[in-house]
Amino acid sequence: MLQLISSIQQIPGTLKINNYFPVVQKILILLFSVDLFFILLHFYSLFLPVTNEDRLFFRLDMDFGYAEMFQYFQFIGAALLLIAFSARRRKGIYLIWSLFFLVLFIDDAFAFHESFGANLVGHFNIPSTLGLRSQDFGELAVAAMLGATFVLPFIHSLFFGDRKTKEVTLHLLILVGVLVFFGVGVDMLHSFLKTMPGSGVLTIIEDAGELFAGSLIVGYTICLYMLEKKIISNLTEQF
Repeated sequence: MLQLISSIQQIPGTLKINNYFPVVQKILILLFSVDLFFILLHFYSLFLPVTNEDRLFFRLDMDFGYAEMFQYFQFIGAALLLIAFSARRRKGIYLIWSLFFLVLFIDDAFAFHESFGANLVGHFNIPSTLGLRSQDFGELAVAAMLGATFVLPFIHSLFFGDRKTKEVTLHLLILVGVLVFFGVGVDMLHSFLKTMPGSGVLTIIEDAGELFAGSLIVGYTICLYMLEKKIISNLTEQF
């Protein structure tokens, strides 16, 4: 993450990474501390009586639970910061990245890939195979189609954008790759190993990994915006 943040210092007037690292570090520590709190809250919920319905909202894998609501904040926060960054930089690629994170939020909050995936399975009679459910293949197909809509602008930015847009696009692609690793890769592994004892721990790894990846993304966009506004230059004097 430090290498990702350091390379955006090309913005004129910003400080070197060794000067503004304390501010970046505090931002990440704050975000990761919130992630850790929700992970501990999940384990706490395991010891609550089953009659306590509120315990479900403490779980990492609960739709509209406290942890998932924080992930919505991560996606929306990254989108809004990129809109603000785009307004200053006047580059459309940042608006496209903002739209990408809004799509992630909408898909996550309203379970589009699950519902449309189920429709695909029913329409094309996709069978279960390779240890994965037919629903898994449907969800993968929908996720791939959503991602494919953004491939061309991202590739164009990587090859034909200016230095800054190339850097930011590459960094965000790496961070989204971390998110996909946990959200898709670990999820598919869990489906494949679901009959094995102890496989439930993969659910915790998946959701916790998504939280940490989301914090890296929103932390990166916070630093982008702060560097552009030269806020870090002012805060650095206080540390």
